Amino acid sequence: MANIASGISSNHDALPTPPDFLNVPQLAICPPAPLLRPPPCSLTTDGTVTLRRWRISDASALIRITSDSCSRLAAWVAWARRSSPCTLDEAIASTQLMTQLWDEGQSWEYAITVQGEEEEEVVVGSCGLRRREDHPGVDAGYWLAESSTGMEYATRAVKLLVEEAWWMEAVSVRVVRDGGDGKGRDVLERLGFECQGEVDAEREEDERMDMAWVKYPEP
Repeated sequence: MANIASGISSNHDALPTPPDFLNVPQLAICPPAPLLRPPPCSLTTDGTVTLRRWRISDASALIRITSDSCSRLAAWVAWARRSSPCTLDEAIASTQLMTQLWDEGQSWEYAITVQGEEEEEVVVGSCGLRRREDHPGVDAGYWLAESSTGMEYATRAVKLLVEEAWWMEAVSVRVVRDGGDGKGRDVLERLGFECQGEVDAEREEDERMDMAWVKYPEP
């Protein structure tokens, strides 16, 4: 894989396959759907939370937030159950893959950032939009580092993400969450998402129950 940004040493030209970091909770990569325009490349902010494209220079931050989140997210995402932490090469490969998928119009992954105590930018999580198969709507997903929960960052980030989806002319935004994720349910209800029921009615009794939440543009 060729370097896509300056400052990356040649030993990263042949990168390992990136881990499953793009699987924000219950968000699947889908084939392209019609009638969507790509979001602007610039960042979007509400003054507290900022969403911007992931960069290769964010590799260390990606390692930090994924390591901080494993214990809380292990029940929901496969990468959180890894026995070893993410390596720098894997994190760089992940940021490169996010850039590639964005440029190809497949998915749009954002770093969730806030201002630190010394006014520096701090990455606190990740969120994204994905095309839905044969549907002009989009799937959305998000997650925060454990140390950044309970501060309304998730609510703010998802609200900004929905605004991006409307700019893209998506007809709906769907989020699929574990039915047992009470905090996630609260975020979606607060933002006006409607629960449309269980995603896989044929699941085994001991399997996680995923619920689909959908929001439509205001008339």
